[in-house]
Amino acid sequence: MAALGGSGAGGGFADLALRIVTGLAFGAVAISALLAGGPWFTILIAVLSALMAYEWRKISLKEEEPAVAGFQILAVVGAAVMAHFGDLNMAIAFLLAVAGAGAMADALLKRTAGWGLVGALYVGFAAICLIGLRGDAVEGKYVIYWLAMTVIATDVGAYFSGRIIGGPKLWRRVSPNKTWAGLAGAMVLSAICSAVFSQLALGYVELFLSLLAALTAIVAQTGDLIESAYKRHFGVKDSGAILPGHGGVLDRLDGMLSATLFVAIITLFRDGAPIYLW
Repeated sequence: MAALGGSGAGGGFADLALRIVTGLAFGAVAISALLAGGPWFTILIAVLSALMAYEWRKISLKEEEPAVAGFQILAVVGAAVMAHFGDLNMAIAFLLAVAGAGAMADALLKRTAGWGLVGALYVGFAAICLIGLRGDAVEGKYVIYWLAMTVIATDVGAYFSGRIIGGPKLWRRVSPNKTWAGLAGAMVLSAICSAVFSQLALGYVELFLSLLAALTAIVAQTGDLIESAYKRHFGVKDSGAILPGHGGVLDRLDGMLSATLFVAIITLFRDGAPIYLW
C-alpha cells in the first residue's frame, strides 16, 4: 500500500490525519458493503476493480495519450458480476477473453498492449477471488474480515514501525521509504491481530493462523512493491488522486490484491475450507 514500510526514523507524521480521515471513510463504505453482502459487496468490488484497471492502464500510457480502458474495465466488471452468480469458471473465461481482446485492440492501435492485459488479469483475478471467498453466507464474511484485518494491520504496523524505527531500506531503488523494520512491524501486528481474531471467532488462539497472517503480511508488502516498481518504471508517483492522503485506489489496495490471491490459492488447495479454520 501507499504507506507500507514507512520512512526512516524522524520521517514525521504530517500526512497522518488526512490518511486517517480518508481511511475511515473508505473503510466505512467497505464494511457496510461487506455486512450487507449479496449484490452490495459485488457492486463495491466491481467499482473498485474498474477504477484500479483504469489507473493501472493510465500509468503505462504517455501523458498525451488518452487512457481509454474500455476493454479492461468491461473485463473486470463482467468477471465480478459472473463470479457473484457463482460461475467462477465463466468469470475467468470472460476475463481472459475480454482482456485479451483489449490487448489485441491496443496492438492494432500501436499502444502498449502488454501492460493493460497484465493489469486487467491481476485486478480481475483478485476480484473473482474476493467474491468467491465471500460467497458462503456465514463463513465467507469472516474470511473477508480476517483478510481485510490482516492487510490493514500490515499497513498500520509497517507505517508506524518504519517511521519510528527507520533503519535499512527494503528495496531503496524501487521504494526508498520502505524499511525492513516496517516489514517486521507489519508481520508482528498482523500476527497479533490474527490471534485476537481467532480468540473472538473460535474461542481460542490459533497459532498457525497467526503465522499465516505474518506470511500474508509479506505477500501484501510484495504487492505494494510490485506496484511501486511498475510506477517507477513509468516515472509515476501515484496511480491517481481519488483518495486524499493515499493517492489512487490502486495505491490503497495494492497489498489487498496480492494478499487476496494468496489466500484464494491456500483455500483452493484446502478444498474450499475457510482460511481461519485449521
